[in-house]
Amino acid sequence: MTLPSSNRVSIDDVVVSAEHCLKRPLEPIERLILKSSWQGLPYTAIATTSGYANVYVREVGARLWQALSEALGTKVTKKRLPW
Repeated sequence: MTLPSSNRVSIDDVVVSAEHCLKRPLEPIERLILKSSWQGLPYTAIATTSGYANVYVREVGARLWQALSEALGTKVTKKRLPW
């Protein structure tokens, strides 16, 4: 799979690429975490604005980064997105 390589990749392209990598649609909380992380927001801000518990946001985020890491064959973290 070829990932978008431009520094001007849109968040919508990132979501589509992530869903393609995972071979499934992102859950709403995963989409929120991915979009917010792309914007550089911390988990606390994501939790506060979304109404989810901070610990839940962190757990879902960790599972999302792990799933993307396995799908892409490279380490993906909140601060190290491959797009």
